[in-house]
Amino acid sequence: MSSVVNITEPAESAQEEVTEEIKEQSAKKLLESMIFDYPDAEEVKEAKTLIAKIEAKANEENAKAEAEAKKAEETRKANVNKALSKLRKTTDEVEGITWYHDKTTSKYDDTNNAHLYIGVQESGDPYLRLRIRYASDSWLFIEQYIFRSGDDKYTITPGFSGVNRDNSGGGIWECYDATPTADDLDMIRTIIASDKAILRYSGQQYYDDRTISSEEKKAFQNVLDAYKALGGK
Repeated sequence: MSSVVNITEPAESAQEEVTEEIKEQSAKKLLESMIFDYPDAEEVKEAKTLIAKIEAKANEENAKAEAEAKKAEETRKANVNKALSKLRKTTDEVEGITWYHDKTTSKYDDTNNAHLYIGVQESGDPYLRLRIRYASDSWLFIEQYIFRSGDDKYTITPGFSGVNRDNSGGGIWECYDATPTADDLDMIRTIIASDKAILRYSGQQYYDDRTISSEEKKAFQNVLDAYKALGGK
């Protein structure tokens, strides 16, 4: 019976720890089987002591794992709360969607602005949207958005029908809103890191240029940080 006493070896890596745990659980089952089959054997007391040690170690490791998981969850929630504190929250109760915009981003489309925002449905992963807005007193009938940062040039071509248009009080606005592609996100990260980035609203006959503001860059970063904290991929 003594051959089952020495059941563990010091673990030197994560893989060895897993193997060690398997060994210990196998040894525990063997010891329990021995006690069941030979309840009057001299080794029963020693077997029970070994089982108690195995269970105590398992409980300690489980408690440690639970504490680490709890700490990780608390850290995750803290990161989410910190990231979301920079955003404005609105809820569409009919569609069951919560929207997050950077607090510096205007609620209204009659402005010149490019920004990301986040949608979170009642179930499912968060998702990003890219909105580019143009406001003036005359139409461009925008067909392309061209971003230039140093040697990097990016073009978004929604076409005439891909831009929503409206007007009021002598002013007009044209607005593009879509799910950003991987290239769009590369562009946005380039803009964030740039010293200067220019956006050209390219219309049917004319165009209008403006420089992306530092406030827009910060808003892009705030939304990307929140998207990551919420579990976006």
